[in-house]
Amino acid sequence: MSDFTAQNFPVAAGDDDENPKKKRGDSLFDAMRRTRTILFSSDVNSKSVRECIEKLLVLEADDADKPITILLNSPGGSVSDGYALVDVIRFIRPPVRVVGAGMVASMGISLILSVPAERRFSLPSTRFMLHQPRFMGLVTGQISDLEITAIEMVKMKDKSNREVAERTGQSIEKIEQDTKRDLWLSATEAKEYGIVSAVIESVRDIPEA
Repeated sequence: MSDFTAQNFPVAAGDDDENPKKKRGDSLFDAMRRTRTILFSSDVNSKSVRECIEKLLVLEADDADKPITILLNSPGGSVSDGYALVDVIRFIRPPVRVVGAGMVASMGISLILSVPAERRFSLPSTRFMLHQPRFMGLVTGQISDLEITAIEMVKMKDKSNREVAERTGQSIEKIEQDTKRDLWLSATEAKEYGIVSAVIESVRDIPEA
């Protein structure tokens, strides 16, 4: 379960009020449910994605219509785990808003593009970076298996490029050219590129859903 779940903070009978870890967990959990804001400040991996999905489901159970806001600060990471979160964001009933905060790079771009343009925002100092999906680690195996892996990597690159093109309004040709090398954008440049709809300074700047 998520770090925000009370079961993750076992204490001896009668000692609940004396356990600072449980108090902190309960306080964070209450704050998340009150503000309906989730902080995703991590690389994209199975643990961070699982915890974010758990929080999304809790907030959906609380209110299926009220918006959820994700503050996103991520250098990217696992493509398969990232697309699991993308799919869940689109699967649940509450509208999700994503606010870039700090860095939004690599698979983080797919996360912020998981919601409609009018629900994508950036804080002023956020930096964005697009590039081709990268395969991490040593690839070994039979030649036939390596050929299959190479084909799948090309498929993932094409999927990513199509998604960025569709969600930003840029041409597929431009995306393919821009992602040949790392493309860094400021918050203002990300808005001009179509990644976000507005650069905001306060939660009050987010339009009501």
